[in-house]
Amino acid sequence: MLAEPSSPGDTSKADERNLRPGIPMGRSGDSTPLTIDSPEARLLFAAVAAARDGKSFEAVLDHLRAPIRWDAFMDAAGRHRVRPLVHAALRQAPASLVPATANAQLRGFVHANAHRNLYLISELRRLLGCFLSAGISVTAFKGPVLATDLYRNPSLREAGDLDLLVRRADIVRARNLLISLGHQPIFPTATPAETAHLQKLTGDRETAYVQAHSEHHLVREQGQLNIDLHWALAVSDFYLPLDEKRLWSWIAPRSFIGREIQTFAPEALLLVLCINGGKDCWERLDRICDVAALLARYPTLDWEYVFAQASAIGVLRIVALGLHLAVSLLAGALGPPARKLIESDPSIPRLAAQVREHLFAPESSAVEAASPRRSLFHVQMRERISDRIGYCLGHLKPGVGDWAALPLPGGLHFLYYLTRPLRLATRYTETALRSRIARH
Repeated sequence: MLAEPSSPGDTSKADERNLRPGIPMGRSGDSTPLTIDSPEARLLFAAVAAARDGKSFEAVLDHLRAPIRWDAFMDAAGRHRVRPLVHAALRQAPASLVPATANAQLRGFVHANAHRNLYLISELRRLLGCFLSAGISVTAFKGPVLATDLYRNPSLREAGDLDLLVRRADIVRARNLLISLGHQPIFPTATPAETAHLQKLTGDRETAYVQAHSEHHLVREQGQLNIDLHWALAVSDFYLPLDEKRLWSWIAPRSFIGREIQTFAPEALLLVLCINGGKDCWERLDRICDVAALLARYPTLDWEYVFAQASAIGVLRIVALGLHLAVSLLAGALGPPARKLIESDPSIPRLAAQVREHLFAPESSAVEAASPRRSLFHVQMRERISDRIGYCLGHLKPGVGDWAALPLPGGLHFLYYLTRPLRLATRYTETALRSRIARH
């Protein structure tokens, strides 16, 4: 059976900005990187927190009185995908404190983002109806479902793609259904050689690949609509021991734009958001903001259930880190049980310091890049030795990248276990060199 791809771009999804043309991005004319304590970063944190809770606007005014490099600030807001929240906060400020060009750019983006969110909502409703007619159980999560639930206003969260979860046994039928509706499979982060290899798969080999790989990307209308189709929350490289029975026990019916859909219950959604943020090393502020928004939206979570589920799958530390970041960076509200979890793990401050250090680093704009630092951070987030070992072994498992780089007959496939470490070493070395060049 084909294993999941293990190439640099196969371990997580593509940069959504490249799949959403027509929405302007702020770019900085100042090449000096921001730091976590820079006036621009402080203003960004304050604006996002104020837009979320509506109570801390005075902090925004205080930071606006400091010298702000507006090009750098706008670039950071775009990279961290929090422009709607920034706009919601800054539009309350006196016109003399915010440049007209920044206001105009934010206003234009928010207008485009609102239209896109409405488009995604209509497409999601249509797709859910198609899955229902085909008899395929499907769960919608993240995207407009998350925006509507946690922010109460879909336009306050940047539009991305549509995430759909199906059972593993249904993944081939679900993918074929989307193809029949005009969606085309893409491999946005694969190399040209890997893409060519995957496009040549047919019959049983294609079926085996689809069943083995837990996340598939499909697009329609020249990339305007991107579907992420999952049967698990993370690819095998991340090593998440979450069986399908437990995963689907987290799902419950919820109201969404006048209809009932299947999605994650609030306690489970917290786990999903923290796993998703941890998988990307918390390199984007919108991931942290989602956690803070959930804590504000659901102040009476069943923490005993959250901790029991997190402990069962080995993500207590991942959850604790996500909660700590939401509180320390965005003033998220947290009760005694959750604070006790954070305080009980002495590694949380050290991990949080690493997140803070890289939140505005130049290389953090490419959250998909593989690197030794990224892998080490993933390992450090796991509290169980067995999960650390599983993570390391998962990265030694050959995948599409290995097969595309060195085609071998079936009888010699065992040789991939010898070439795999060499490819990993080469990949990490190239990433380290690129990062060093970017810093200088």
